[in-house]
Amino acid sequence: MNDDSLAKDLERRAVQHRQEIAAMDQKREAEQAAASFLLQEAPRSFKSLQAIATARISEVGDQVKNLPPFTEYRGVPGGFGVAQANVVATFTYLSGSMYANVLGDIRVMLDIGLHRDVMFGRAKPKTYAFRPVIRGSQIAWTSANRTMNVDELADFALVQLTEYYLAIQKMAHAARMP
Repeated sequence: MNDDSLAKDLERRAVQHRQEIAAMDQKREAEQAAASFLLQEAPRSFKSLQAIATARISEVGDQVKNLPPFTEYRGVPGGFGVAQANVVATFTYLSGSMYANVLGDIRVMLDIGLHRDVMFGRAKPKTYAFRPVIRGSQIAWTSANRTMNVDELADFALVQLTEYYLAIQKMAHAARMP
């Protein structure tokens, strides 16, 4: 290799190196901007979820005649709940420590099970953990194999609550059969 081609090769490598470093910096800045957006907007999204779930209780309650009505369930630390007879779905917003600025610390927990005052004992509670993600210009919540906006998450919770209620009723009926 002559001096001229060696110099060109070294210069090409230096340019490529600078481009890789710049790309890494851009990626890090984009990730930090996304994390900052999620840290700011996740609590607002949770409040929106609560408002939507509360609205759904009224909307759906008047239309469903063959099931107990949905009611608001109060007393959930850091969250809210929806009850259907003796079954409750609770949403809890978790953000790690109060000093947390790590995106992985943010999550919404959805727990569905028997009301704490009912001692049936056979059914195990269902638990779902959702993490915030950016979908377009809004926040969505993702868990395992599903990603939902707050409207979809509110509907998902009511469907899961009703399925759990119906499963409890079926088990109670089967226990009474000879």
